[in-house]
Amino acid sequence: MDIDLQARVYLVNIGVNSNNGTIKSPIFSDGTFEVMPRPEARSLWAPTLPAYPKMSSYNDSDEPLSNYVSNRYRNVRVMDDPEFKTFTYGANLEESRYRKRLLDCRPGDYLFFVALLSDYEDSFTLNESAFYIVGFIYIMDILPDIRVFPNGPEFVKFGHNAYIRRAVYHPKTLKGLSIWKGDPSLSKRLKYAVPFDKEFILENIPDHRRENWLNNDVGLRHISHYVRSARLIFEKKDSLSLHKKLSWWQNIGQNNLDINVPLN
Repeated sequence: MDIDLQARVYLVNIGVNSNNGTIKSPIFSDGTFEVMPRPEARSLWAPTLPAYPKMSSYNDSDEPLSNYVSNRYRNVRVMDDPEFKTFTYGANLEESRYRKRLLDCRPGDYLFFVALLSDYEDSFTLNESAFYIVGFIYIMDILPDIRVFPNGPEFVKFGHNAYIRRAVYHPKTLKGLSIWKGDPSLSKRLKYAVPFDKEFILENIPDHRRENWLNNDVGLRHISHYVRSARLIFEKKDSLSLHKKLSWWQNIGQNNLDINVPLN
């Protein structure tokens, strides 16, 4: 897979977190992982959305995601967004101030996804969680500020997204929604998660506040605050940060060898 080194890069937090009870996304000893989608708070509105038992694990299609949740959550319907089959991501920019920075995200940009993953062997390891980069989509199309249910070509292109599936019964939930569509040939759900920690941030992200990271003991709470809002990490034509962008991609491709990253 080739990459576009000139593209802008946005970062978005996905998957379950501490607000979702005891549900965790597992990462295994070999670096493979599962991203557990967040429960849909209005399950009665969403009979078209799947529950965890109806969702297959990425690493084993015969294994349901319900293997990683307690019985309490087995029948909870979930928002599988982003989805990595047709590569779409949706966000209601009217409801979420944390996603406002995506208003300018457009074709030719990357959306990178970071998720909180927890160590898992036969069960979850207590308090062993960290953030990881888990995938990205290279934007090829956008359905912005949706007000009515999409039909025809728009439904064909964007209809696999969880927000569209939910709106089959309640079109009013689309109000203010935008959906980004990725180019399948340039988008990827990573096989091996890439740690998004203090070292990665200092090495790969051009940030004028990096001194705060360098001089302090940066833990999970700091990373969680950093990824709470969507962020523009790299501008399109910023020659000063090009070496950082190259380093970013080289770290992503270090274990995910099917990504064709230039050496320099």
